[in-house]
Amino acid sequence: MRFLPGLLLALLFACGTEEIEPVEPPPEPALPACPPGEVLLDGQPVVLGHGLAVHGLLYDGWAVSLFDTEGVECSDVLARTSPKRAQRQELRIQTGLYGGVWFGESQEANAELTLEEKAVRLGGRVAICVREPVRIRIAPGPGGAASTLVVEGLFEGAYCGQTKS
Repeated sequence: MRFLPGLLLALLFACGTEEIEPVEPPPEPALPACPPGEVLLDGQPVVLGHGLAVHGLLYDGWAVSLFDTEGVECSDVLARTSPKRAQRQELRIQTGLYGGVWFGESQEANAELTLEEKAVRLGGRVAICVREPVRIRIAPGPGGAASTLVVEGLFEGAYCGQTKS
């Protein structure tokens, strides 16, 4: 019996002299390429081509805002309360803490979004992919029926800077 602890130690040392190779976890599967961005209002295409982007410090995310016309500038997007901005149709796609898709006052927070590219300088490209179709119900106007906006694909804008909100 006195030899049993010594025998166990000898066996442990004899078996434990090999180096064990670290095992790396398998790489995560790559996401499929994001299709071009598409916005449909009741099945009809909506043209929102003028894109501007910001990085929000409060929500720690990126946002791309697309407008129906030129004329909205970076200063309007950074100010958040610009009359120019209020007079335009705006689609906002935002990652981070309060991520989601907005169109006017209507919002859908349950959106699968991926940041595809983030700018490293002003004017650089920011691109966000809406991976699955997002449906936003838009309340009817006076005497009108409700509408449905469907958003899917890659949307991009020129980087304007950081916002505190």
